[in-house]
Amino acid sequence: HLEKGRYFKNTPNIPKHWTKVPMAKAVVVDLGTGYCKCGFAGLPRPSHRISTTVGKPYMETAKTGDNQMK
Repeated sequence: HLEKGRYFKNTPNIPKHWTKVPMAKAVVVDLGTGYCKCGFAGLPRPSHRISTTVGKPYMETAKTGDNQMK
């Protein structure tokens, strides 16, 4: 998403035609342990939140015969 009318200004030693580059909003990504949050810089809170939790089936083996704890 580009903002119209915003350009780099007062840049020394750079040709004037190079300073006509439109500014873009920065994307912020927070890869947390429970959630991945992302959005645009300057907003009060993330635009999206995705769970990063991964689970796997847990099956306890039967305790019979030689397998039993003593």
